[in-house]
Amino acid sequence: MKRASLKSGFRIDYIGIALISLGLGSMQIILDKGQRDDWLSSGFIRFFFATMIIGIVAGIFWSCDRRNQSSIYIC
Repeated sequence: MKRASLKSGFRIDYIGIALISLGLGSMQIILDKGQRDDWLSSGFIRFFFATMIIGIVAGIFWSCDRRNQSSIYIC
């Protein structure tokens, strides 16, 4: 296995990390506040549910795009 040298650098996919973090953070809010706010009957929970779906799906599609890939391949 080839080791990457520090001189060659490495790329970090900031947009992909941000999208996945948005989705996972929204999921954490849903799981934390869901039972107290009666799950999907609350507009607050529905907003974060939509944000979770959009963030995770967009993050996966962003990571699968060949132009945006860093050294870690998930697709």
